[in-house]
Amino acid sequence: MPCRPPAPTRPGPRAEDALKRAIELAPEQPSSLQMLASLRAQRGDLEGALRLLDVALERTSDPARYPGARELLRFDMSLVGAALAAKQPSRSIGLARWVADVGAELEAKPALRVAVMWEGEDSDLDLVVRDKGLSSTLKATPVLASGGRLVGDVQLGRGPEGFVLSGPVAARSYPYGLAIALRSARTARVAGTLHVLELDAQGRLAFDTRPFLIDVVGGEGSVGTLDGPLAR
Repeated sequence: MPCRPPAPTRPGPRAEDALKRAIELAPEQPSSLQMLASLRAQRGDLEGALRLLDVALERTSDPARYPGARELLRFDMSLVGAALAAKQPSRSIGLARWVADVGAELEAKPALRVAVMWEGEDSDLDLVVRDKGLSSTLKATPVLASGGRLVGDVQLGRGPEGFVLSGPVAARSYPYGLAIALRSARTARVAGTLHVLELDAQGRLAFDTRPFLIDVVGGEGSVGTLDGPLAR
């Protein structure tokens, strides 16, 4: 297979150290900050995650270089902010203002975000999502008829590119197949990470992280499936 996904993992301390080093080397690159924010949220530091996403939005000022990145970061702020508001209802108004300042709003429905980021500035990867009817997201058809859409198309960079879906869980078209397509690369192999962030109806967050390695230009490889909601 052109893409080899290890079993889903929970990022450890070394992952945070690696992300911090990546941010030091390329502070304007949004995917490392987005991933670090998700890691902080996964550890329960929701406010710290929001602050990192805020920083990422401030630094991601070139939409031509990172198309769709700001929309993905805003979506993450909507989910993380909603989760924090669910835990601390007395802060709901202040949190709503916080995310509104960046052009977002607290997510009021269950929501799902899949993001992919990779190593190598000269590689072009695409996220492919298929619903149970085998309809696929493609550049020409970024919206699934069953719900959800692709966000971003980074052709020379490290991502992020993503898929977002908001609405009742019962309306989702599980299982979703997740795949990576390698459009171009100057190296023999490209490593990356697929990360899932989900907000449930109770305002709880759930996470899934899947590293991958792809080595066939023009090929596509599976990174597994989402068989149902992460938070059950």
